[in-house]
Amino acid sequence: MTSYRPAVDTVVLVELHPLDGSSCHATQHVLVTVLNVFKIQMLRLVKVTSIQKTSDNETLLQQTVPSEFVRASSVRIQYLFSGNSGTVVPLKQNDVMSCFMCFVDDALCTMIAEQTNLYAEQFIASHPNLAACSRVHSRQNTTRDEVKTLIGMLVLQGILHKADHKMYFSKRESVDTPFFRKAMSEKQFHLLLKFLHFADNTSYDPLVTISRKLFKIHPIMEHLWRKFRSVYMPERNITIDKSLLLWKGWLGWKQYIPSKRSRSGIKLFNLCESGSGYVWDFIVYTRKGTNYGSHYPDEKITSRIVLELAHNLLGKGHCIYLDIWYTSTDLVDKLTSNNTDVVSTMCSVNADMKHTKWSCKNFSKADMIKGTEKIIAVLLTECTINHTEN
Repeated sequence: MTSYRPAVDTVVLVELHPLDGSSCHATQHVLVTVLNVFKIQMLRLVKVTSIQKTSDNETLLQQTVPSEFVRASSVRIQYLFSGNSGTVVPLKQNDVMSCFMCFVDDALCTMIAEQTNLYAEQFIASHPNLAACSRVHSRQNTTRDEVKTLIGMLVLQGILHKADHKMYFSKRESVDTPFFRKAMSEKQFHLLLKFLHFADNTSYDPLVTISRKLFKIHPIMEHLWRKFRSVYMPERNITIDKSLLLWKGWLGWKQYIPSKRSRSGIKLFNLCESGSGYVWDFIVYTRKGTNYGSHYPDEKITSRIVLELAHNLLGKGHCIYLDIWYTSTDLVDKLTSNNTDVVSTMCSVNADMKHTKWSCKNFSKADMIKGTEKIIAVLLTECTINHTEN
């Protein structure tokens, strides 16, 4: 008979504070249309009590944890962290613009300018009967610098709110903002927004395209993925959780989650650094057509999300913080076999944990605090398979 026996280093109580209904804290900006804000709040773990690793450590563990989870040998220490955390790209200290340009660089703006010009040409070619008075006829090809100006204006509009785009170019004394008129004419601004594009429509193939629902913004997403992972390397403690990007428009895969701060929007699975909240990788949830990656196609969805997001960080001694939705013995086994520690909430409702006889009733009433604000958490550092002969 074969059974999984996860080893336990520490048993702690974890206090979950309702941070405006969200599950993680931190912030990081994205850009252009794409100029939405990833409002990601990291899960705060407050260590209430722990079991000291003394000479009678095994005895204390046996008093608190079911016997199925106690190792016969001594409890091992956490994996040694071998990663190089910190910024990879040299940045000027306290220079916001240099940091922003690490993500919105010249290559991205050039790509946007090319695709915008291409779409404008395709639009004019497919509409030969445009009215002579149409402002499209006065359109000129945009440039990289003009795209940068557009992005700056859109960022400024997020700070200086007005009821309509036209009001930013108004000369009325009560609402006058001359900066916008100096930066770009109103006609050119609206033409850029009309033809703003990130991908060539003629290259779409439903049989080949991986993310069909995200085809229009896929080049931007690829750029963000590459930049997020190359600009900064996270510290030892990282976390994986879902967040909601505010979106109130019409969208087939829009989610409504009342417990989240945004409540309605696009669901993302994020891998973030626990200390700063820096988003190192993400997956956009699009229901049935979600692209989870290609490294672990045979894993179940919850395990696949964690493994795909952490794929490039495995084997470096990181410690991943998860919630109960992702936790399974198979996942912990795969992560620990790649020198990666796991901190996760567990409960008897986990279907995958039932065969290991994990149950909240194994804890004393003094240790178990019922309710939504506190929950038992276990640091799983290794899964071992014990073979017992009948």
